[in-house]
Amino acid sequence: MLVHNHMGGTLEPSGKDEGATRALIGAGKLLGIIAWDHPIISMFPFSLAV
Repeated sequence: MLVHNHMGGTLEPSGKDEGATRALIGAGKLLGIIAWDHPIISMFPFSLAV
């Protein structure tokens, strides 16, 4: 599971968030690691479920 926070309170993933998620998932696949989810932690939760 990948997790990060947005200090500003927004829960919408940015283009950089989405790019980082794709890059980390790709790297994990090379190592045999499966990423099941990528929640953004703030006052209200958001998930970039994969």
